Amino acid sequence: MKTKRPVWNELKVRAVMMGHPGSVEVQKFPHALISIYLVLAFTPFVSFLIVNVAAEKEQRLKDTMGMMGLYDSAFWLSWGLLYAALVTTMSILMAVIATCTPLFSNSNFFVIFLLIFLYGISS
Repeated sequence: MKTKRPVWNELKVRAVMMGHPGSVEVQKFPHALISIYLVLAFTPFVSFLIVNVAAEKEQRLKDTMGMMGLYDSAFWLSWGLLYAALVTTMSILMAVIATCTPLFSNSNFFVIFLLIFLYGISS
């Protein structure tokens, strides 16, 4: 179906330049080094988790607490909450460092914190 009036004349389209650039390039070596550090900062937490779970398994603490009436869900929930507290603390610290320095100066603190926190929990 064809019309005699062009549609483009009725649309009121306007382009506006945004205040910030669309992308930020990492041009300096320290910025790249800090970015790598943010990823590797959770390695001690994984080591802490593996060492302590192995020590509890070796000493049979979980079985002993199970005989005393502790549910398995309560045991693993305590580990999860401890690990989540450690990751939250480290994520807040890293998000403050990342948003206060020129690394992610144009980014929102909460978004950076959420990304770092979710990475830490998943690892």
